[in-house]
Amino acid sequence: MIREQIKVEDFEQVAKENEFFLWNFVVYKKYYLDIRPIFEPNPSYEFPNALVSILSFVDVPYFETEIKDAYDFLINLDNGFIKNVFANNEFQPHLLSFNRRRMVGNTLKPKCYCSQGVIELIGELNPQFLLDSKI
Repeated sequence: MIREQIKVEDFEQVAKENEFFLWNFVVYKKYYLDIRPIFEPNPSYEFPNALVSILSFVDVPYFETEIKDAYDFLINLDNGFIKNVFANNEFQPHLLSFNRRRMVGNTLKPKCYCSQGVIELIGELNPQFLLDSKI
């Protein structure tokens, strides 16, 4: 299973090496109900991270980047959702799914940045990931 922190500059290589993948644009040190970055520095949460649990059952490549370092990339990617990246005067996390270089989906409306939204995103990316999973 591929689980890595990457920089925006790594996108071309990641897209070349992975037909399908998830890329989580995160805000470290921000609290969420069940989905959090898996590479959170010094995590101190009392609830388990559902994203870690989901990824332990699904063999989809997963990458993570701090959103403040990817703002220009997301603006260039756009697809009409960039206005949601910076809402209420702060960065908002987003999990995106890709087929090579093409963004396929994201955890924005009608999905959510939550367990259900992540599972829906994986199923839309490639249903075989869920069919082959242990979920």
